Amino acid sequence: MASHDWSDAELEELVKPQFGIITEFQDLLLELEELRKVDLGETPPALSVQRRLLP
Repeated sequence: MASHDWSDAELEELVKPQFGIITEFQDLLLELEELRKVDLGETPPALSVQRRLLP
């Protein structure tokens, strides 16, 4: 998300919508953070990658 120039108000609306829109944006951000931490040098071939469940 760092490549997009979004205001704090726009991001807040995605995380805690004020207009009754239900979103799982926070879950997406958590998953992206987990992916960001993966050392690609240790990543196995794509078909063997298993999705980790977040706590």
